[in-house]
Amino acid sequence: MSHRDNMHDFRLFCGDTKAFPFGFENADGSLLDITGHELWLTIKRLPDDLDADAVFQRRIVFQPPDSVKGEGMFVLDSNETGMINPGVYFYDFQWVAMGDPPVVFTLLAGRIYFNRDITRRNRM
Repeated sequence: MSHRDNMHDFRLFCGDTKAFPFGFENADGSLLDITGHELWLTIKRLPDDLDADAVFQRRIVFQPPDSVKGEGMFVLDSNETGMINPGVYFYDFQWVAMGDPPVVFTLLAGRIYFNRDITRRNRM
């Protein structure tokens, strides 16, 4: 599996939906079937905080038909981002392929800036 530069900071507005597309391939460039593989997103105030103390943590499991082509999408919905207070946090996306031992790879990591949104009318 290959992944380019994995350190990236980005900004989001509280209450916005954000989609993170991922593509997976083998070292030879062929598509990697990721069916059944997991992707975790963890957001913390400080990198050394325990996972149990994370501001946000969720796991998805890649499913066909896209996963067979090495494609997957992690979507943070507006309710999830709306529950996070404005501020600067640390995050990572970890890909996990089950096995003995499991294969674990950090796809992206860095700081995530949650900005206060201005329009809140659409929130339920």
